[in-house]
Amino acid sequence: MDIFSNIEISSFASVLNAREVIREKNPDLVVSIFPLEDIIVPFVKVNPIPNESDIQAIKKVIKKIAENKNKSDSPPRLVARNKKYNSSTVEESSKEILLKAFVVYEDLKELFIEKIKKSYEEAFLLHVFMMVHRIHFSTQYDTKDISETRDTDLLNIHEKEIQEIEAVIAKNDLIINKAEVIALLHYFSL
Repeated sequence: MDIFSNIEISSFASVLNAREVIREKNPDLVVSIFPLEDIIVPFVKVNPIPNESDIQAIKKVIKKIAENKNKSDSPPRLVARNKKYNSSTVEESSKEILLKAFVVYEDLKELFIEKIKKSYEEAFLLHVFMMVHRIHFSTQYDTKDISETRDTDLLNIHEKEIQEIEAVIAKNDLIINKAEVIALLHYFSL
């Protein structure tokens, strides 16, 4: 994130609840690996692991936003980050989360290697790490976001995969909700 030292990440969202989070947080910019339609804030679609052209596109939009904010009377919301954590407790907790996330990722990858969409393999890795983080800090995706017929169908049609996902998560002393499971299924070719 040193590339973008003048921004603050206001939130993360899944494809399931992106529009709701955008309405709630009202960000200056949305960056996503998934295409989002009908949003009224500046948007940049990037690759699962952003490449140089993605970074340049983000910088270009940030520059334009900053220029427009400077022309208006309201202060810019793009602000420098200043939180630093050096506590050994935080370090130990971080290690634990990272190791658990890696084990979960490896187990899921082994189970679903043929089903993970090739173009989303790296994004799947990142998603699993963030998912374990959300589970650890009790901030999983909200199950009220499961409203689309497609998501309900995923739950009904892919019971075997869901049970396998839940077993991997449980084996690692975690509990996953249905919204997180659906978000994982979006990475699969089912």
